[in-house]
Amino acid sequence: MYREGTNWCTPHLTWLQHLTTATSPLAASDRMLSREFHALLLYTLQRREALDRQIEQLAELPTLAPMVRQLQCFRGLSLHSAMVLATEIVDWRHFEHPRQLACYLGLVSREDSCGDRVRLGAITKAGNNHCRHVLINAAWSYRHRRQVQRTLASRRGIARIHG
Repeated sequence: MYREGTNWCTPHLTWLQHLTTATSPLAASDRMLSREFHALLLYTLQRREALDRQIEQLAELPTLAPMVRQLQCFRGLSLHSAMVLATEIVDWRHFEHPRQLACYLGLVSREDSCGDRVRLGAITKAGNNHCRHVLINAAWSYRHRRQVQRTLASRRGIARIHG
């Protein structure tokens, strides 16, 4: 069992590679199985990198580039997150008010009201789950002290801000 640090970091991947070698503490049959799983892992990582490069190229298309650049100006929205929002929502003008967008994304409170009694619950989760997931994850970056890092500052075209 790997106990030297964080899983899936470089030392962990090196350790997994070691399990496939003749000096591995594993039995021969386990080493063979480890080699198969390691080869599958390497293929998956290479495939993910290739897909990431394709997404980066698609983000440069004239139809997507302006929206992707604008969305990346928000904390927590990387290229991939911006691409999800840009390709799932497509035409933002469809929503006349931000409340309509919030409803579309399922980011409005559940309501169970009767007469004078108003009872609000958790978000409805009735809308587009891909976009909702991206926005909720991005919202976590707003929990912390506002500090615009170099990458975000360069997207916004401003100097680094501390506040």
